[in-house]
Amino acid sequence: MSTDVTVYLDESGDLGWKFDKPYRQGGSSRYLTISAVLVPKHKNHFPGRVIKRLYQKFEWQKSVEQKWTSMNNTQKDFFCAKSIELINNPQDSSMNKGVQYADMLCGMIQQHFEDQCGERFKKIEKSIKIKKLFFI
Repeated sequence: MSTDVTVYLDESGDLGWKFDKPYRQGGSSRYLTISAVLVPKHKNHFPGRVIKRLYQKFEWQKSVEQKWTSMNNTQKDFFCAKSIELINNPQDSSMNKGVQYADMLCGMIQQHFEDQCGERFKKIEKSIKIKKLFFI
């Protein structure tokens, strides 16, 4: 079996370095989150299944890329539940939207650290690996 993998990489947060004002009030986010999703090449279409289901279930326009920050709580909960399923029981998909998947996953983690809003993060944290880096 091949060990080739597809890596989907995305970030959430900003590098504006404006810390004299609160976040979302002219100041920069206090966390930069980098998400990497590694998928064996023969399964690289699996993250797309989650994205495809989101687009279908919530009737999103296919021509508009969805972001974590634009999703409502129901959509975020659905993504979280489907991510746990994907991580624990990957299934086939006909579309590859891996970068969008990484973006939403990264957004969920970013929200946990930035807003101390972690109910979804607590559900998924056992299935992912977090490495905290601190910059001065």
